[in-house]
Parts: sequence; structure tokens; C-alpha cells
Amino acid sequence: MRKHTVVIRVDSSQRIGTGHVMRCLTLAQQLTSEGFEVCFISRQLPGNINNEIDAAGFTLHRLREVNDAELLVTDNEYSRWLGVSWEEDAGETREIVTNMGREIHWLVVDHYALDKRWEDVLKEHVDSIMVIDDLANRPHSCDLLLDQNLHANPDSRYEQFLPQTAVLLSGPKFSLLRSEFRNVRKQVRKHDGPVKNLLVFFGGADPGNETTKALKAIQSLQNRSLSVDVVIGKANPHVEEIRSLCSRMSHTTIYHNNANMAELMVRADISLGAGGTTTWERCCLGLPTLIIAVAENQVAISTEVEKRGMAMYLGTSADVTSDDMAKAISKLCDNPEKLNAMSKAAMTAVDGNGTHRVVGEMLRLQKAGASV
Repeated sequence: MRKHTVVIRVDSSQRIGTGHVMRCLTLAQQLTSEGFEVCFISRQLPGNINNEIDAAGFTLHRLREVNDAELLVTDNEYSRWLGVSWEEDAGETREIVTNMGREIHWLVVDHYALDKRWEDVLKEHVDSIMVIDDLANRPHSCDLLLDQNLHANPDSRYEQFLPQTAVLLSGPKFSLLRSEFRNVRKQVRKHDGPVKNLLVFFGGADPGNETTKALKAIQSLQNRSLSVDVVIGKANPHVEEIRSLCSRMSHTTIYHNNANMAELMVRADISLGAGGTTTWERCCLGLPTLIIAVAENQVAISTEVEKRGMAMYLGTSADVTSDDMAKAISKLCDNPEKLNAMSKAAMTAVDGNGTHRVVGEMLRLQKAGASV
């Protein structure tokens, strides 16, 4: 019997970052373990990590390459992320889907540039559509929407943007985390001792080079003996500058696109990072974090995370200086009670089982649709 098929439409680039692809790979791996056949559709954008999809063993249909000079000119920042018009993208995607010659049970869409117009073009060619979003700024034509982020008003954010029949999965209990984060939770220790190990990771791209800013902050703390793990992604354009800086710092190890993040997080006492998808990985392992928002959509999430005592939010990348980071590191180092409280609050919010919950809901909806 032919396996049920899931198609995932997602992109990565220096503009977009790598988090969307990485969380979709996590979902794809869980779907595969449940017997689904999964393939991806992604555009060849500057700084993409499409090779990661290949390396994971999934079939990847590549949409035509777009270089920096060809990128769509528009006032909407998220529309630029697509590289082409939504109409062109929908047409290319529809052609791939229809040429597969099989029933598509789920189309998963993880892209801030796509909305109801695009989804309506594809809807007649697939059984069900799942959208992964956290912006709540545009209408969708879908059966299931996943927003794994933390919001002050999760139930009402999408009221005007979803069909009445759509199911909404909201909150970090549904965060798409790889199995290793759930597996190493038992190794998490109490965060109430001296701070010795720092982890620096600002996502797979880090176009604003927050990594260098953080390293300079740590370098200025000459009165503290700290070991530092620095993780930079393949899409990071500042690799050589970061390597040079790390080479002049003692007790500093750099990992370039090959880190076991779960192990590094368990080892760390404090982390400096962005407010993107890695937020829920850190929370799952109770890692106290100083967050700097590197994108507009991270501000509200980071603010809410701090409000609930799960991390410290320092501000946006444009506003936070190396000196601000240094002062915040010192403040946390001298407050073990706050570190421990932060760790407990984070672990309570994220248990690492979100991917299982999401796939379980997809299976439930598919079964319900088949019985109608």
C-alpha cells in the first residue's frame, strides 16, 4: 500500500534565516516515523541550506534560482523573502504537486510571504493544508495552523484570519523540537551554582553579526573565568571575522554548522541568543538566556518570555550594545536564585513533546476527514 504523502513548502536564505527549514525537518522526521512519505519544495535563494534537506534524505524539488539582483522589489519585507511574486511561486509549486501523480494528503506551508491567495491556488490539488505561522497578520485558507510561540492572547490572534473550521495549535507545548532535546532533559542540572560555561548562538544566518557583539562583551569581562562555546550556522556571512576573534580569546571553542546543540545547551550555564525558534530548545533544557531580538517578529515573543520569567530580554539588535550584554551577563552571574527560577519556568513551559502532539493532530484530522 502506498504511503500517505506530505509536501512541505519552506525556504531558507540570509534574509529568512535557517529556523523555518530546521523545524520543518524536525516535523518531517516525525512524520516519516509515523509512516508518511515526505518531500520538500524550496527555492534556491542566496544563503539557502537546501543541502541540509538533501543530507536528511528527503526528496527536494528546487524552485528556480533567484539571485540578489533578481529579488522582488516590494515595500513588504516578507514578500521580498519569497524572491518572486506569489503568483509565480504558486504556479511553480502547483506544477510540481500535480506532476507527482499521487494523492497529496497534507501540504505544509511555512513561509511569512505566503497567504490565502497562494493557498487557494493549491487547495484543489491537496487533501489538507497546514500552515506554520506566528505573525497573525494575514488571512489563511487552511485546515490546521500551528503557532508554536508564546503570546499574550493566543486564542484571539487568528480569529479574523482563519476559516471557522480550521484547528489552531498555539503555544510552546507544540514546539517542533528534535528528539535529542527531549532525550537529554534528564541530564539538566540545577542552575544555582557558579557560572562557568557560556553558549553563544544567534541562529543559522545572523546577518547583523550579533555573535561578534556578544564575544566582545564576554572579552570585556576580564575578572571572570568563563569557557565559551560559539555556534555559527552555514548561512552566517561573518565566519572569518568570528573565527579571528575567537582565536584571540582563551577557553573559547567555535562550532561551524556541526554542533550538537542539545549537548552544548546542557553543558552551558548561560546562553546569549536570538528570539527565534531556538528559544524553545533552550527552554526545553532550562537554559537561562539573554535574548536579543534580531527580527521584528521576535520582539513580542521575547517580551512575553521575559514577562513569564523564562529568560531576560535585552532589546533589539539595533539597540543592544556589547556593553549592555556585558552588564547583563555579570548581573546573571551574580544572581543564582534568578538563574534557577528562570530555568524552572522555562522547563515547565516546554517539555519536548510538541512534535508528537502536532503529528498526532494531523493524524486525527486525516482520519476524521477520511471517515466523512
